[in-house]
Amino acid sequence: MAYFTTSKLLNYKNDPSVVRLAQKHSATRVAASMKVFLSHSHQDRDYVEAVRLLLESQGSGIYVDWQDGEMPAQTSWQTAASLKSKIKDLKKVVLLASENSKESKWVPWELGYGEGVNGLSSVAILAVLPDNVELWKGTEYVSAYPFIEEDQRGPIVRNPVDGTTQLLTDWLRK
Repeated sequence: MAYFTTSKLLNYKNDPSVVRLAQKHSATRVAASMKVFLSHSHQDRDYVEAVRLLLESQGSGIYVDWQDGEMPAQTSWQTAASLKSKIKDLKKVVLLASENSKESKWVPWELGYGEGVNGLSSVAILAVLPDNVELWKGTEYVSAYPFIEEDQRGPIVRNPVDGTTQLLTDWLRK
């Protein structure tokens, strides 16, 4: 599995071509459709803006629970019900896998629910690791799902079972 390094992901915030594409899609309301539920640790807020720009540059917006004013203030069964509704409606789940997400109780639940309600092809892992780490070691479920990486064509989604790839833009449209 190829991973994004911390600096590579954060560079999306400073890449003029990515920012322009994101602004173009945002201005045309393409990204406003919010097709992707972003599952992540709240400790990874620094990465959320970079992921937003990456996905908006590919024509999709994201849903981030802590940016939703309708989410319950206190975590409860209502939180779970709201998250279930969003995941089901949005159809796609991207898990921002990091050292922090391994500690979250909600991240694997969101991923599992997303797969269960929308199917395996509706979820993808975007793993990020520190620049000096060659292999991100974490929970086993990460390697069982399609994952987002970059190749010469740009961002792609790779199926870990058969190695097939598709452009991230194509995956987002399905």
